[in-house]
Amino acid sequence: MIGSKFIGNKAGMSSIDKEQVARIIAENTSANFEGYEKKRASRIDEQIKRNRQRLDSLTEQQIKQTREELDRIIEDMEKWRRLDRIKVHIDMDAFYAAVECRDNIHLRDVPMAVGSLSMLSTSNYAARKFGVRSAMPGFIGKKLCPHLLIVPCNFSKYKRDSSVFRAVFQRYDSEVSMGSLDEAYLDLTHFISQRKEPVICRRVRFMGPCVCRLPLVANPSEIGPEVEKTPTICAKCGNERIEVVDSIEFGQDVDSVVRQLRFEVEQATGLTCSAGIASNSMLAKICSDLNKPNGQFRLGNSRESIVSFMHSLPVRKVPGIGAVTESLLKGLDVVTCGDLLAKRSIVHLLLTKRCSEWLLRVALGISGHEIADDGEMEQNDKNDEDNPKSTSIERTFTPTNNSDDLLSIVRSLCARLIQSLPSSEIVGGRAVTLKIKFANFDVVTRCKSVNFVVTTVGQLLPIIEAMLRKEFKERRNMAIRLLGVRLSQLVSADANLGEEAKKGVQLSLAGFMSRRPLASKKRRDEPPEVVELSSSDEMDTKEEGDETINGEEEVKPMPFLEEKEEKESKNGQRKSESPNNGCDGPRAETSERSRSNGQPGMVCDNTHGDIIVIEDDEEEGEDGIVNIDEYFDLINDDDEVIDCTKSGGEKKAKNGRKGGGQKRKKRREETERKKDGNRKTNDLFKYFHTIR
Repeated sequence: MIGSKFIGNKAGMSSIDKEQVARIIAENTSANFEGYEKKRASRIDEQIKRNRQRLDSLTEQQIKQTREELDRIIEDMEKWRRLDRIKVHIDMDAFYAAVECRDNIHLRDVPMAVGSLSMLSTSNYAARKFGVRSAMPGFIGKKLCPHLLIVPCNFSKYKRDSSVFRAVFQRYDSEVSMGSLDEAYLDLTHFISQRKEPVICRRVRFMGPCVCRLPLVANPSEIGPEVEKTPTICAKCGNERIEVVDSIEFGQDVDSVVRQLRFEVEQATGLTCSAGIASNSMLAKICSDLNKPNGQFRLGNSRESIVSFMHSLPVRKVPGIGAVTESLLKGLDVVTCGDLLAKRSIVHLLLTKRCSEWLLRVALGISGHEIADDGEMEQNDKNDEDNPKSTSIERTFTPTNNSDDLLSIVRSLCARLIQSLPSSEIVGGRAVTLKIKFANFDVVTRCKSVNFVVTTVGQLLPIIEAMLRKEFKERRNMAIRLLGVRLSQLVSADANLGEEAKKGVQLSLAGFMSRRPLASKKRRDEPPEVVELSSSDEMDTKEEGDETINGEEEVKPMPFLEEKEEKESKNGQRKSESPNNGCDGPRAETSERSRSNGQPGMVCDNTHGDIIVIEDDEEEGEDGIVNIDEYFDLINDDDEVIDCTKSGGEKKAKNGRKGGGQKRKKRREETERKKDGNRKTNDLFKYFHTIR
């Protein structure tokens, strides 16, 4: 059904008329998108059909043997279950929309969304009742709700508020992990163990004709016995505002502590949040969605409570399971996690081993990094379970094949992504992904793994530009409607990295092999991690990591940039002495320009995906890059490699004898080039040093 991905799982949308919403979306869908959706649905149907055929060919003996094997796996998984932790997932309620409504009283009681006619970042709960949600084109939102108000994104405000409630979280857990600007994972085990008595907090609210300041006194009967009331005149609306100050008490139990945390967030920002409490972060994240908005839900820390809870939970509620995976499972009559457990043999035989074992673990309510050994858990808990697997940013825009516009967007995305890392205590990552959605909605993602930590715009941008150049060249006449940049295999700020590594200098080979990314630490007996890609449900996506790029080869400017440079040279501008060597000024200036090139309408997405993608570090190690010389495969082996010098990339050569002398010289230079990893064959060597 066209538009089905816009319907359903979002908080506040349970009561919408799904058929009507789907009809309106279909009526306002372009031919390109309609064709894409039909093609996508056709591929899913084909996969379901193949699964059904394979299911019919299974024997009872196969199913029985598989069940016995999985029962042994379940016994091993139970050894990883941790029931002694108190994990909390905090999710701000419609964060971007809530900030705008807080600052503009005229938006509070009307359907509104943040974004543009091209794409919505979020919507308030009034708009969700009409079917308007995030990641939906704004013009479709207008069709669903004609009186919808759309306001542009203001990321400076969102970041400012995010830093405020992050400071609140840090008082409860100094190692809080921010999943994004508006969500956080906390471990309150230690904090609650130290809580010996109830806490009384000062509470400030507002009442009177002025409603500009939040929070408001919803019910006068809720005011405490000892209260201070201070009338003032609001500078914004000119009406009287009464500041009401009283106190509120919070107990020692888990629920009271989390209520206090949410209370402090509202006091500090005027914004509400919802919370999930459970024995692991996966369950806590699921629970945080159950009592939205401005509520909390706690799942008991007993195995019986967890198994019972998961039994009736729809598989779509599990982080990492999206529309495509849901459809494939539904084709096997698997709708709930209880169905997953009951039909574990069939799922295991029809899906990949790693995927089926992950689904089995999910059905049991076991998080990927729960183990029985307390010491090892303490060491890996923060660095593995709670931290994001990847961080990304993408932007949708009017389809264009204009080189200047595309390059400007890429620069802005790279700058914003790098600038967002400190707020999540991330140094950088060792895998870079470029996502491109073309005007016909075909999606391509290209992923490159490197043996250094990408920490700066200067390191990230050349990699992204190179991948964009290659894809644009292959589909040169096709306009692009979305660009996204992702960093994965993340390295945390508290990782034991040397100063050189933190600055982006490559590690030694021994140092590199001894370090593992923040969210990809694995033990041999541990289930795989699930890496959630924001649009990896697109089956026409090219396989990630299917190319290696040779560092000995040049990073050439994108084809459309070559044309631009030629035009500029005709206008009297300086042209490089060594064309296409990528060694001159433009890249050095890129990071500075991109920092000030903020664009509204960007959507950050580092948690939700529409299909499960299993990332195997050991398999990546076999195909991964172990030397920068293997990294950039951008020109043919026969192309000449230019030695870039400080004089602007001029190729220097001494006069030599003709004939055999020239051949010997060429062979000698080739040998030296292979041996000398420090030869600056492209402008990336400003930042990276080869492994010795």
